[in-house]
Amino acid sequence: MPTLSQILTYPVKALDPSIRDQVSITNIGGLSGDRAYAMKDTDGEYIHGKRTPAVHRLHTTCDLDSQWFKIRVHGTD
Repeated sequence: MPTLSQILTYPVKALDPSIRDQVSITNIGGLSGDRAYAMKDTDGEYIHGKRTPAVHRLHTTCDLDSQWFKIRVHGTD
């Protein structure tokens, strides 16, 4: 029988996941808070790792309840 070992959501498309203890299912079947935010370039195109490899250097921490995000560039701590 399958078991659920971890719930991950990606609050900002293309950035790090958040580990969740529980999550609601939206009315269209997705996980609440998953990809709720996204980054766009100056042309209005979504930024993601396939087209913008530098996005992989970004690491995020967030608190979804307070909508607080911290973004840092890997190697610049």
